[in-house]
Amino acid sequence: MGVIRQQSLLSTLYSYLGALIGFANKVVIFGVYLSTEEIGLANILMNVSLMLAPLGQLGMSNTLLRYFPYFRSKQYKHHGLFFWVMVAPLAGILAVFIFYSLARPWLLEIWLKKSPLLAEYEFYIFPLFVFSLYFSVLDSYTRSLYKTVVPIFLKNIAQRLLVTVAVLLYAFGWVNFAEFVFWYIALLSASTLIILAYVVYLKEFNIKPNLGWRMRQLAWKMIGFSLFSVLGSSSTNLSLYIDSLMITMFPSSTGSSDSLSDTGVYTTMVFVTTLILIPWRALLKVAAPRVADHWKDKNIVALDALYKRTSLIALILGIYLFLGMWINRGFIIYLTKPEFQAGMMVMLILGLNRVVEMVTGLNGVILSTSKYYKLDLVFTLGLVVAVILTNLYFIPHMGLTGAALATFLSFAGLNIARSVYVWAVYKTHPLSIKMLWVMGISGLCYGVNYLIPEMNPYLDIVVRSTVLTGIFWGLIWALGISEDLNDMIASTFKKAAKVLGLRKAG
Repeated sequence: MGVIRQQSLLSTLYSYLGALIGFANKVVIFGVYLSTEEIGLANILMNVSLMLAPLGQLGMSNTLLRYFPYFRSKQYKHHGLFFWVMVAPLAGILAVFIFYSLARPWLLEIWLKKSPLLAEYEFYIFPLFVFSLYFSVLDSYTRSLYKTVVPIFLKNIAQRLLVTVAVLLYAFGWVNFAEFVFWYIALLSASTLIILAYVVYLKEFNIKPNLGWRMRQLAWKMIGFSLFSVLGSSSTNLSLYIDSLMITMFPSSTGSSDSLSDTGVYTTMVFVTTLILIPWRALLKVAAPRVADHWKDKNIVALDALYKRTSLIALILGIYLFLGMWINRGFIIYLTKPEFQAGMMVMLILGLNRVVEMVTGLNGVILSTSKYYKLDLVFTLGLVVAVILTNLYFIPHMGLTGAALATFLSFAGLNIARSVYVWAVYKTHPLSIKMLWVMGISGLCYGVNYLIPEMNPYLDIVVRSTVLTGIFWGLIWALGISEDLNDMIASTFKKAAKVLGLRKAG
């Protein structure tokens, strides 16, 4: 347990540090040294590769995690499983290559008119897709070996620092833009080669095929699971990244000659609002195993209590971070460039979407761990259709704001539909009266923000954030809205007092 706890702590540390580096990259360094078109190109190349990766890997990442325990044996080199999970994606890569080759003329025709910079560099999409695909497979393999720290460090820290290097090479004039794109792709891909070298270092690079009884016995089950998995993971990634790709296919709504300018602004705001989800993801890691335990015990009462407690905590954390982001939006413009002003409504809409996702998000875990888990795929496929249709309608009419609105309506619709289904079947929902208190406190904090005069940008963000934090958390604690958070606050103060007491004693 000591090793698991240590790896968990390091993983959490790397995740938060990675978010900080990511903010420095995506908002500050990109915003200062790259034009919005160049930011759009860098982000869309990565987004499209991530969108295609689950389809190309044929569900091997999830299959590894699900079935590796049946093959685990260092003595027998895990019965040759590594060979098959590395070879199987070759069929997926070939399928994606054929599909992309057929769609490429049509895409280039659109991009030459709407996003000429993307048309010039689109040939990088496929190699980055292959490297992203195999990083995901190798990440699952190392996690199956209980080696989680290095992959998380590579993904959250090393990869982002390498991106920083690429941008600074261009910013200081040491490379031209074409060379920057090459180094950007090369350094992003380097993490795959590093994790492969790590597997070799662990002496787990076992490429000898094995068709022993384990493989023969489990092969059809694994194939079935992989096909189910590839549908789910591909649909999820498609719903997350298709909006930024669709923006490149319509004329710019900000007056630019290249729609990548819109994509640059939009994807930056997507990243900024994603930061709101960081504490929710940590909370989900704690809540998900408990949901499974309650299902095992058939304890719906405990499940309902967990659902409400988790959703209340998620609302408090989400609305606090959303308010902090929104009242300090001027500081983001100050750090970057005036063109990002066009993305403020995107930030508002997507920020609200993150809060809704946090409040209702446990419904996905509840459904996917229940006996109706296959139905979750139906909801996800419905989400993909909704995202595509709403973007096709709203982007031509409302540009960037339309893409954000399409995302909000699609994801909010999914979460509401899933919540209604969970309530109809299991009579459990996330809502409670205390949430009204949280909304009231949020309204008060937002109103007080308008009483603060504008000042120096750095002083402004400190003052506004301090006032928000003091009023918001002071009222949350004083009114006892969440016992869990109050206990956490009390524990934090006790630890701080203990540390300060020891310092005084020293």
